[in-house]
Amino acid sequence: AGAAQSREDDGLRAAFIARELHPDVARHAQRYFLQRNFFHAVFEAAKGYNKAVREKARSSKDGRDLMLAVWGPD
Repeated sequence: AGAAQSREDDGLRAAFIARELHPDVARHAQRYFLQRNFFHAVFEAAKGYNKAVREKARSSKDGRDLMLAVWGPD
């Protein structure tokens, strides 16, 4: 089971790397992705993106309101 699990983990790691994600997305998501916790991988990446946009926009808004203020409704 150990060798099979190791090969499976290596395959998952290779799949993650092959996606060529933005480094900030990878930084937030990799740990959860490799644990097969895909929901939290996406959630953490989205939180990181939200925080980066908020800081760059120098806004106190969050989530949908922030994105609409920064990127507009179209």
